[in-house]
Order: sequence, then C-alpha cells, then structure tokens
Amino acid sequence: MSSHLSQFLILIVCGSLEGQVAGVVTSSQTGKPIPKVLVMGEGLNWAETNENGEFILPKARFRGDKAPDQMPVTFRVDGYRPATQIAQSASASLKVELVDAPTREVPPCKELPLPRRNVGSMMHFTLGSSSSTPRPFSDVDYAGEVIEFQYAGKTFVMRTMYGPLCCAGHPLAGRYLNSISTVETAWSFQVGDRLIQGLDSRGTSADGTHWRWVGPLLGEFAEYEGANAEAAKYFDSILDTLCIARRF
Repeated sequence: MSSHLSQFLILIVCGSLEGQVAGVVTSSQTGKPIPKVLVMGEGLNWAETNENGEFILPKARFRGDKAPDQMPVTFRVDGYRPATQIAQSASASLKVELVDAPTREVPPCKELPLPRRNVGSMMHFTLGSSSSTPRPFSDVDYAGEVIEFQYAGKTFVMRTMYGPLCCAGHPLAGRYLNSISTVETAWSFQVGDRLIQGLDSRGTSADGTHWRWVGPLLGEFAEYEGANAEAAKYFDSILDTLCIARRF
C-alpha cells in the first residue's frame, strides 16, 4: 500500500472527514485503483476519484432534515459496470470494487411515421400500438408523460420527466434502500465531441414488486416502481426501445 493511500485511510479512521463520505475505488480484476470515477451521492454532491482511486464526497446538499442516515452512492466510469453502495452514515468509509464491463451504445432515433408513438425528450421511447395515450404533465421547470398499464383490476404507471433542473443522475434513495436485489448497466451516446452518459438501474423491492430507472447525468429520466411481473414486462418493452434524439 502506498504511503499516500495509507495517510488517506488514516484520515478516514481518525474522523478527520466527519460528515463526509469517503473511500477508495479499485478494479475487481486487477486490484488497481481507478481514477476519474464519477461518485454520485444524493443532492448533487458529486466527486471524482483521483489517480489513487480515492474520493471524498462534499457534504450532502438538498437533503431534508428527515432524510435517513443511509445514503446510496453510485460509481460510474467508462469500461466498468456501474455500482451502488449504501453509505450507512454521513461519515462512512467505502471500499468499492468495479467489474470490467462494456458500455452499451444507444442508437440515434429514426424518424417515425405519423402519428408518432413515442414519449420522452432527448431520450425517446417508442410506444406499442396497444399502449394507452400518454398523459402529459408539467410545472414551471419540468414536464413529462405518464403511461398506464391495466392488469387484474390494478393500474400501474411509468413516467418520464425532463427539464433543465430535473433529476440527479440516479434513482431516489428509497429504491436502493428497499431493494433485495439491483442490476445496473451503463449506456452512452456519442455525437461529435459530446458524450452523453447514462444509467439503467433496475431492482426488486422487499415486497416483490419491481422498479426501473433510466436516465443521463442530468435533465431527464424515465421510471416505474411498484410494478408486478406483468407490468414490469410491459414497461420494460417500452424502455428497451431507448434511442437518442439529436437536438444539438
């Protein structure tokens, strides 16, 4: 272990980083530190690992007084599978190992014949012919659509949301905290010098229902939660049609 890394870990153990989540990110295959990993806490308190794989999250912002002590922290970098760990407190020390995995490339959207059957803004999702008409909603700084699915007398919903101040790049904390299993993959879209990076996260909650969240770092997402197997299958058939509309 390098002296620099040892000093970093001593700082954590001695409490010098009280009130801040910190840790080290390494490769599960080689054990070597991974630099430039995007570390995402709640409330847009983001950080990036240094050349030794170390990070310190800024103190959480925009978290309510009643927010739980536990906080999901998501780790993302090209060439590795995204991972989310639960920090048990605001002063937690995390040791993270990322698994090598390719990033899925999302295709550009093709023109659809009128009438168009899609939802979303930059992210487009194609609706099937049997889908109900999406219900739009909006506020001062965001908009979106709600898609409903009826099964056995119950109504399940999926929603899209987009806007300049929308979204935090990953699902809400409750999704992770209430899940018995999660699977996360990364996706990207390259246009010129611009790279759009996104997360596709899904899980099974403790009550047996399913959820899924798809979105880039900022500005947009699509999600459902509380879905039974039939509703999850239906919503997944829509989310799996993801393409990116070129607007830049």
